[in-house]
Amino acid sequence: MISITKSKIFVLTTIASILLTTYFAFTSQFWAGFWSLAIPVGFVVLLFFLIVFIGSIVFWKKSRYKYRQSHIPFFINIIAIITILCIPSHNLSKQYYKGTGKLCNYKTGNCGCNLYAQYYNVYDQGAWGTGLSAEYLTDSVSFRKHLGVYDENHEYINIVCKGDSIIVTKTSSEFINTQWSDPKVLERKSYSLSELKRNHNFD
Repeated sequence: MISITKSKIFVLTTIASILLTTYFAFTSQFWAGFWSLAIPVGFVVLLFFLIVFIGSIVFWKKSRYKYRQSHIPFFINIIAIITILCIPSHNLSKQYYKGTGKLCNYKTGNCGCNLYAQYYNVYDQGAWGTGLSAEYLTDSVSFRKHLGVYDENHEYINIVCKGDSIIVTKTSSEFINTQWSDPKVLERKSYSLSELKRNHNFD
């Protein structure tokens, strides 16, 4: 039987898997600045990977008696997919820092001055439209919690402190006249400040 490393599908599978993992690793960090280039490149990379992935399944079935370990190209693809699933979302990228604000400076925050909101740009359309920003809650020492991503045009993440409890509310004013109606609540979460400090998690 022929060694699987001498087959064309093995080479194609290796190339496709490397390209796919490299693409997602890059975009997880730099999506906000290069999304216009990343979208067409991603389409080509994903299409190429899909074709090779289907080819590896067909090869496994048809060539199992001709090549030793004919299943290896298929499992290389599976390893690539698992690796991609472990890569953090571009929404967690901190490559494009926007600013930090003390929560005690905001009337709606009502939190102590040792707590801060940090903002990062995760998607920027430039002149084409509004972008998306990620917001984090931190004390700059013991924790940093990812609160979510919001549309800069009509969404807002509000933080309210009540003792040890921190209530985070994401709202939207899209299609709403805020003079007559309150913004729509999209999501509400509650955190324990003491627990956040004790766990020392840094998103």
